[in-house]
Amino acid sequence: FWGWGAEDDDMYRRIRFQNLHITRPKKDIARYTMIKHKKEQANKDRNKLLKLGKRRYKTDGLVNLKYTLVSKELRPLYTNVTVILEKPKKTTSRGKRETSAAEGYT
Repeated sequence: FWGWGAEDDDMYRRIRFQNLHITRPKKDIARYTMIKHKKEQANKDRNKLLKLGKRRYKTDGLVNLKYTLVSKELRPLYTNVTVILEKPKKTTSRGKRETSAAEGYT
């Protein structure tokens, strides 16, 4: 998902497609704070992507993500991995997908 919207719903569905369950510990045991980020423009295709999720979840995602590793920092409770993502462009008139380097994302 490029832009804002539906990536959390898509992740939830991918987990469920694998017959896995999400466990939500009590707040006094575990909690998280969202990483501060700029609000992106809404992805106009988010609803279409969600509807097609079951057909594409095995071939679209980390399995075909193109990126360049910038840094990897091992911390006591997590590993911070910083990458530059290669964002796919829209399909050209000849049916080919062009790519360009995107802004750095963490």
